Amino acid sequence: MTRAAFVVLAAFALGAAPAVAQLSAPKLKKPAAKIAVTSCQQVSAVAAFFGEQKTRAYAESNLEVALDAAKSRRTAAGEIGLVVRNRKVVCRDYIDFGAAIGREQKCLASAELCLRAR
Repeated sequence: MTRAAFVVLAAFALGAAPAVAQLSAPKLKKPAAKIAVTSCQQVSAVAAFFGEQKTRAYAESNLEVALDAAKSRRTAAGEIGLVVRNRKVVCRDYIDFGAAIGREQKCLASAELCLRAR
């Protein structure tokens, strides 16, 4: 008889139950919950330039500056946990200077700066 079998038999004879390894189910990640927000502020910026791609990039850059300024103001007022939602950029023809110069574009970039609910 092996030593392990002898230990198990001795444990049963003395009335003690042998220790059994407990297997636990693998932990599953919970699905990401949507962030609840309150107190949203609309922030927007505009850019006008030649070529839609460059004008869009300038509008997005101007929006970043405007968002940073709005975040600074709200953080200074004691609000923490700000999130940016619903970014969008809309472009359209602005001025047509003709074939010699081309068409100028105007893009409006906007987003919501919201306070995350606690």
